[in-house]
Amino acid sequence: MRVTIVSGSTKAESTVVKLCRYIATCMEAEGHEAQIFDLATMPLPVMCETEKYDDHEHVNNLKAWLDGADGIVLATPEYHGAMSGALKNALDFLWPEFGGKPVAVASVAGGTVGVSSMLMLQTIMRQVHAINSPEWISLCGSDREFNEDGTPENEKAAERIQKACVKLSALMKALR
Repeated sequence: MRVTIVSGSTKAESTVVKLCRYIATCMEAEGHEAQIFDLATMPLPVMCETEKYDDHEHVNNLKAWLDGADGIVLATPEYHGAMSGALKNALDFLWPEFGGKPVAVASVAGGTVGVSSMLMLQTIMRQVHAINSPEWISLCGSDREFNEDGTPENEKAAERIQKACVKLSALMKALR
């Protein structure tokens, strides 16, 4: 099965991108194919309801990747208690692509915990008829550090990420 991971950071090599890569590794360890849609390297135009985007490569790719996914992970930096504007903009291009699919959410926060952005993402996912995975991933403080090999420096953070991936994998299999 295929998992599409959307990195909501606009900063190349951000902690969110590192987290997405580790999630991809964990999902591959669960036997899935993982692909990362990185908004830093595949930026989208600002969505406007009166415009047509049929010829925009990144918009078309994002829709196709999510449409072909059996599971989705949405990862965001938490800015002022909310998801990134780039991720919210990306979500505005979508909705049928989420229908009936399991979605896990993840955040990276500079503060103590990034719960607000994940609550918002889960609310949006309910509105687009996705199925929220019961585990989420929040990295803050020292949890945000990654080794050169791409693994989290904090073993407990790595275990939490792996647990969330196992739960998403189980949900994907149950819904198949």
